[in-house]
Amino acid sequence: NEVVVTIKGNKDTATYDGNSHSVEGFVITDISNKLYKAEYIGFKGYARAEGTEAGTYQMNLSETQFSNTNSNFKKVTFVVEDGSLIINRKSIDDQNRITVTKPSDSKYNGEEHKNKPTVADTKTNRTLVEGTDYELSYSEDVINAGTVTVTVKGIGNYEGSFEVTYEITKRNVTLTSGSASKVY
Repeated sequence: NEVVVTIKGNKDTATYDGNSHSVEGFVITDISNKLYKAEYIGFKGYARAEGTEAGTYQMNLSETQFSNTNSNFKKVTFVVEDGSLIINRKSIDDQNRITVTKPSDSKYNGEEHKNKPTVADTKTNRTLVEGTDYELSYSEDVINAGTVTVTVKGIGNYEGSFEVTYEITKRNVTLTSGSASKVY
Protein backbone atom coordinates (compact mmCIF):
# COMPACT_ATOMS: atom_id res chain seq x y z
CA ASN A 1 0.00 0.00 0.00
CA GLU A 2 1.02 3.57 -0.62
CA VAL A 3 1.98 5.56 2.45
CA VAL A 4 1.50 9.34 2.55
CA VAL A 5 3.50 11.19 5.19
CA THR A 6 2.50 14.80 5.87
CA ILE A 7 5.21 17.04 7.32
CA LYS A 8 4.88 20.63 8.41
CA GLY A 9 7.84 22.97 8.94
CA ASN A 10 7.76 24.98 12.15
CA LYS A 11 6.73 28.64 11.99
CA ASP A 12 7.42 31.59 14.25
CA THR A 13 6.96 35.35 14.36
CA ALA A 14 8.97 38.10 16.02
CA THR A 15 9.01 41.89 16.02
CA TYR A 16 12.06 43.66 14.63
CA ASP A 17 14.54 44.50 17.39
CA GLY A 18 17.86 44.53 15.54
CA ASN A 19 18.72 40.99 16.67
CA SER A 20 18.82 37.77 14.67
CA HIS A 21 15.80 35.47 15.06
CA SER A 22 15.32 31.90 13.90
CA VAL A 23 12.98 28.93 13.84
CA GLU A 24 13.95 25.38 13.07
CA GLY A 25 12.59 21.88 12.80
CA PHE A 26 9.43 20.23 11.56
CA VAL A 27 6.55 18.09 12.78
CA ILE A 28 5.13 14.95 11.22
CA THR A 29 1.42 15.74 11.27
CA ASP A 30 0.02 12.60 9.62
CA ILE A 31 1.03 9.12 8.42
CA SER A 32 -1.67 7.45 6.32
CA ASN A 33 -0.68 3.86 7.25
CA LYS A 34 -0.62 2.90 10.94
CA LEU A 35 2.12 0.32 10.30
CA TYR A 36 4.53 2.99 9.03
CA LYS A 37 6.47 4.64 11.86
CA ALA A 38 8.15 8.05 12.12
CA GLU A 39 11.53 6.35 12.66
CA TYR A 40 11.33 5.05 9.05
CA ILE A 41 11.74 8.60 7.77
CA GLY A 42 15.19 9.80 6.78
CA PHE A 43 16.05 13.50 6.58
CA LYS A 44 18.95 15.27 4.88
CA GLY A 45 19.58 18.95 4.93
CA TYR A 46 18.71 21.93 6.96
CA ALA A 47 15.32 22.86 8.47
CA ARG A 48 15.95 26.41 9.64
CA ALA A 49 14.75 29.91 8.76
CA GLU A 50 16.60 32.91 10.16
CA GLY A 51 16.78 36.65 9.69
CA THR A 52 17.33 40.03 11.29
CA GLU A 53 15.43 42.54 9.13
CA ALA A 54 11.64 42.77 8.87
CA GLY A 55 10.26 40.30 6.33
CA THR A 56 9.42 36.64 5.72
CA TYR A 57 12.14 34.00 5.72
CA GLN A 58 11.41 30.52 4.35
CA MET A 59 13.05 27.27 5.49
CA ASN A 60 12.95 25.95 1.91
CA LEU A 61 11.93 22.58 3.27
CA SER A 62 11.05 20.18 0.43
CA GLU A 63 9.96 16.62 -0.29
CA THR A 64 13.41 15.77 -1.68
CA GLN A 65 14.95 16.14 1.80
CA PHE A 66 12.88 13.22 3.13
CA SER A 67 13.31 9.52 2.34
CA ASN A 68 11.91 6.14 3.30
CA THR A 69 14.45 4.00 5.23
CA ASN A 70 12.30 0.85 5.57
CA SER A 71 12.50 -1.56 2.61
CA ASN A 72 9.13 -3.15 3.54
CA PHE A 73 7.38 -0.02 2.25
CA LYS A 74 7.99 0.55 -1.45
CA LYS A 75 5.77 3.53 -2.18
CA VAL A 76 6.11 6.36 0.35
CA THR A 77 5.10 9.89 -0.62
CA PHE A 78 6.07 12.91 1.41
CA VAL A 79 3.83 15.99 1.44
CA VAL A 80 5.73 18.92 2.91
CA GLU A 81 4.52 22.35 4.01
CA ASP A 82 7.46 24.72 4.30
CA GLY A 83 8.26 26.41 7.60
CA SER A 84 8.91 30.12 7.94
CA LEU A 85 9.92 32.99 10.17
CA ILE A 86 8.08 36.30 9.95
CA ILE A 87 9.77 39.35 11.46
CA ASN A 88 7.18 42.10 11.78
CA ARG A 89 8.01 45.76 11.41
CA LYS A 90 8.34 47.69 14.67
CA SER A 91 5.85 50.47 15.31
CA ILE A 92 7.47 53.90 15.21
CA ASP A 93 4.69 55.31 17.37
CA ASP A 94 5.54 53.00 20.31
CA GLN A 95 6.57 55.72 22.76
CA ASN A 96 7.96 53.13 25.19
CA ARG A 97 10.61 52.05 22.67
CA ILE A 98 10.90 54.90 20.15
CA THR A 99 11.76 58.46 21.13
CA VAL A 100 11.11 61.38 18.81
CA THR A 101 12.86 64.53 19.98
CA LYS A 102 11.06 67.73 19.01
CA PRO A 103 12.93 69.89 16.48
CA SER A 104 14.26 73.21 17.72
CA ASP A 105 12.13 76.30 17.16
CA SER A 106 13.11 78.85 14.52
CA LYS A 107 12.76 82.58 14.15
CA TYR A 108 10.97 83.91 11.07
CA ASN A 109 13.37 85.13 8.37
CA GLY A 110 11.29 84.76 5.19
CA GLU A 111 12.89 81.39 4.31
CA GLU A 112 11.71 77.79 4.59
CA HIS A 113 12.22 76.12 8.00
CA LYS A 114 12.13 72.30 7.73
CA ASN A 115 13.63 71.48 11.11
CA LYS A 116 14.32 67.78 11.66
CA PRO A 117 13.47 65.78 14.77
CA THR A 118 15.80 63.12 16.17
CA VAL A 119 14.30 59.61 16.12
CA ALA A 120 15.88 56.90 18.27
CA ASP A 121 15.07 53.27 19.00
CA THR A 122 15.75 52.83 22.72
CA LYS A 123 15.47 49.02 22.48
CA THR A 124 18.30 48.74 19.93
CA ASN A 125 20.05 51.81 21.35
CA ARG A 126 20.53 53.53 18.00
CA THR A 127 19.49 56.69 16.24
CA LEU A 128 17.28 55.92 13.25
CA VAL A 129 18.22 57.13 9.77
CA GLU A 130 15.95 59.31 7.65
CA GLY A 131 15.29 57.65 4.29
CA THR A 132 16.13 54.18 5.66
CA ASP A 133 14.02 53.89 8.82
CA TYR A 134 11.59 56.80 8.42
CA GLU A 135 10.40 59.61 6.16
CA LEU A 136 9.44 63.13 7.16
CA SER A 137 6.58 65.27 5.90
CA TYR A 138 5.74 68.81 7.00
CA SER A 139 2.57 70.84 7.32
CA GLU A 140 1.90 73.23 4.45
CA ASP A 141 3.40 76.48 5.78
CA VAL A 142 7.04 76.18 6.83
CA ILE A 143 7.91 79.84 6.13
CA ASN A 144 5.61 82.07 8.21
CA ALA A 145 5.39 82.37 11.98
CA GLY A 146 3.24 79.66 13.57
CA THR A 147 3.21 75.98 14.48
CA VAL A 148 4.74 73.46 12.07
CA THR A 149 3.69 69.80 12.32
CA VAL A 150 6.23 67.15 11.31
CA THR A 151 4.94 63.64 10.56
CA VAL A 152 7.49 60.87 11.09
CA LYS A 153 6.42 57.82 9.04
CA GLY A 154 8.17 54.48 9.54
CA ILE A 155 9.67 52.64 6.55
CA GLY A 156 11.92 49.58 6.22
CA ASN A 157 11.93 47.82 9.58
CA TYR A 158 9.48 50.34 11.05
CA GLU A 159 5.81 51.11 10.47
CA GLY A 160 3.24 53.60 11.72
CA SER A 161 3.61 57.32 12.15
CA PHE A 162 4.14 59.93 14.83
CA GLU A 163 3.61 63.70 14.85
CA VAL A 164 5.73 66.32 16.57
CA THR A 165 5.54 70.12 16.37
CA TYR A 166 7.83 73.10 16.56
CA GLU A 167 7.35 76.85 16.30
CA ILE A 168 8.46 79.46 13.83
CA THR A 169 8.42 82.50 16.09
CA LYS A 170 7.79 86.07 15.04
CA ARG A 171 10.79 88.22 14.38
CA ASN A 172 10.98 91.38 16.46
CA VAL A 173 11.27 94.43 14.30
CA THR A 174 12.29 97.80 15.68
CA LEU A 175 11.36 100.76 13.52
CA THR A 176 13.16 104.02 14.03
CA SER A 177 11.85 107.06 12.32
CA GLY A 178 14.28 109.39 10.77
CA SER A 179 14.59 112.97 11.97
CA ALA A 180 14.95 115.76 9.51
CA SER A 181 14.06 119.38 9.20
CA LYS A 182 13.05 121.38 6.19
CA VAL A 183 12.31 125.05 5.65
CA TYR A 184 8.61 125.67 5.07
